Amino acid sequence: MATNDRFGGASWSLRLALAWQGQHDEECATITDDAGIGALQISAVLKQNEAVSDDDLREFAEGLPDPVRAVSFGAFAGFEHAFTENGFSWRRWFLRSESILLFATYNCYLIDAGTGDLDVEMMLQSLRRIGPQ
Repeated sequence: MATNDRFGGASWSLRLALAWQGQHDEECATITDDAGIGALQISAVLKQNEAVSDDDLREFAEGLPDPVRAVSFGAFAGFEHAFTENGFSWRRWFLRSESILLFATYNCYLIDAGTGDLDVEMMLQSLRRIGPQ
């Protein structure tokens, strides 16, 4: 699958899929496709003086119901939680790499569920840490 440029924040980057573009919002980075089907949003937290642990991820995700599944994307590992709610399909990832915690979500209308999954997973697979950690 062909890709575009890298996009990201101060501590992470990923390779955009073709026909997807990113913009920085006040609280997160938002990545959308040209068709307007779904949105991938990513926010980052840096932990001072120590690595983010699995316990930190669980604490950050407190209150989420099962099921969750373990995932690994590029330099990041953690877990995913997928669910549907109010006509939307949601996927949430809680990821860590050294001192970086990433919270990523992808949502779309339930009728479009699965349409952007390959692009989203390809972008997440290309995740890299950047800068000193």
